[in-house]
Amino acid sequence: MSERTKPASEKKGNLRDKKTRAIGPEMETDTQADENFLVYREYRRAYRGYHTQMEEDWEFARLGMQWTDEEVQALKANGQAPIVVNQLRRIVEQYVAMMAGRAPRWRVVPRVAGATEVANILSDLLAYNWDISNGDLVLQQVIGDSLIRGVGAAMAYMDPNSDYGRGDIKIAYVHPRTLYFDPSMRDPLAKDSEHAIISQLISKSRLAQMYPERVSDIEKASIDHTDEDYVVT
Repeated sequence: MSERTKPASEKKGNLRDKKTRAIGPEMETDTQADENFLVYREYRRAYRGYHTQMEEDWEFARLGMQWTDEEVQALKANGQAPIVVNQLRRIVEQYVAMMAGRAPRWRVVPRVAGATEVANILSDLLAYNWDISNGDLVLQQVIGDSLIRGVGAAMAYMDPNSDYGRGDIKIAYVHPRTLYFDPSMRDPLAKDSEHAIISQLISKSRLAQMYPERVSDIEKASIDHTDEDYVVT
């Protein structure tokens, strides 16, 4: 059997093109990272129109871009200024202020006798993690995104470099445009999503600051500009 007629399961080869370093549509994966990239690319293809709609909604509600170019020209031709009275932005800001105006109060309830002291410590730790993560601002961003873009998300992660190398658990804002769930999911909280992918474009120097213990691996990694997933409307 020749190499061309071999089934895909028996083919060998690197997923990335040797010259362009791009990943081909029919090439077999060699590493877990390449398999993850294939899943990401499938999700991104399904989200492309949705992300564009997200940005159009954001520009309409938050930036006041509510006139089309044709409407602006018609107004100016009639001697009228294309003034926008953005009621949506006012409503969204009022709702965000109402829902995120106060920091959440953390309380851990002990399930067994004798665990009260541990529960109190955990309550204090949750409040501490929220404070060092600027949680109030994260919550405001998440609520604003959910109202306008339809998706609001945050994530908890371990920052090993925080607290002078001792590490801290922190909460981070996740931009909906970088978030990909299973396109076939039905649960509103994405509990039935097979994967949850966060895709970001980060420079090598920034990665080295975030993960100083992996500097050698970061320097060896190739640079790929072919997968820009930030849309422009």
